[in-house]
Parts: sequence; structure tokens; C-alpha cells
Amino acid sequence: MSDSVKEKIYQINPNIRCKKIFLPILNDLRKKTDIVHARKKINFNLNKKYFLFFGLIREYKGLDIFLSALNKIDKQLINKFKCVIVGENYEDLNKYKKLINKDISKNIIWNTNYINDDDVGLYFSASDFVVLPYKSASQSGIIPMAYYYNKPIIVSSIKGLTELLIEDKTGYSFTNKDSNDLKNILEKLITDDYDSIDINEIKRISDSLSTKSYADKLIKFVNE
Repeated sequence: MSDSVKEKIYQINPNIRCKKIFLPILNDLRKKTDIVHARKKINFNLNKKYFLFFGLIREYKGLDIFLSALNKIDKQLINKFKCVIVGENYEDLNKYKKLINKDISKNIIWNTNYINDDDVGLYFSASDFVVLPYKSASQSGIIPMAYYYNKPIIVSSIKGLTELLIEDKTGYSFTNKDSNDLKNILEKLITDDYDSIDINEIKRISDSLSTKSYADKLIKFVNE
């Protein structure tokens, strides 16, 4: 499902038949919701920028990198953004909460309880950006979800993540594990209108990641 995995397979057996086919968007994702309606539904401020971290909380997902970046954001921007952390935790959350300084703690919304499918759609619809600060990854199902909801992404510079990114068009990448680089991107997005983001390009990629497209490519490969 990514070039990095394909390379590893060829290292094991260079003669094997192998084709990269993307991780598709799930068919059961809830309908897209207007950002204003979604924010009212879950009591988000209409005038702030929202950055969403979504998915299982595990060490390799880099939540500590994200929190470290947030700690460094210019204090003059504190009242202009929120960070939303949604997902089941597989680690002690205190490990992460201890990283957060007092100034930034009020800007972080935690929801580590079970999230039903309807609320998942609301969180994506209500956010401005989806952040994937992973330290390592072969691919991610969160990127197709973000694109499905027409949301740009912020990802670490890992092959499995940047393969689905068009820099400055569908999102931005930062140097892997570099919280300063991530901080700079977040500050820019908090203060700017990020006019370079192309929603049509996000929609184009989203359409290409459909389950039907995945099935068609898989069947074609099997029949070759």
C-alpha cells in the first residue's frame, strides 16, 4: 500500500510479483458536513483554527512531537487556535499531558472515549487541518479520511505519508521528529489564509482513493 512497503518486499524477494495499491477510503464514512454546522454541533468556536490529531495513540504516532510544537507557538497566537486529540489511547495519557505547558493546556481538547461514526465525521468536518506527526509509518488510513472530508493534512516527512501529499496544494510536510519545523508550519497556518491549498486537488485525490478504484486495480493485477 506504499512505496516503502514495496521496497521491503523486493528486498526479501526481488523476483516476486508486486504492485502498490493505495489504502482506500472506507465506504461507511459518514456524510460530509458544513464546517459551520459541524462546529455548532460540537461547540467549537467559529473564529479559531482547529488542528485535529485522530487515531490510536501510540508512541510511533508522534503525539509528543505535536505537543512539543504546540508548546513553542508564539504566545500572541494562543487565543487563535485549538488542538483536538481524538482517539483510543494505548499508552498512559499522563505521559503526554505532562509535556504540555500551562499556557497551552487550555488550547487542547481531549476525547479518548469511544467515538461513534457520526461524531467522527463531525470532528473531521469541524477541523481546518488534520495533523499526522508520525515518527514512522508504512501508510496511513487517516490521510484518505482527511481527504474524504476535504481537509488538508500536515505530515512528517516519511515516504508512506508524503506519497499522498502534494506540497502546498493538499497540505504540508515537516522534517520528521522536528517539532520546531512543525511549530513554524502551525504558526504560519494560524496567521495566514493558506491560499495555496487547492480543495479541487484534494477532491481529485479523494476520488482516486475510492474502494471501487482499489477493487478495480486489485482485480486487474490478479488477472495480469
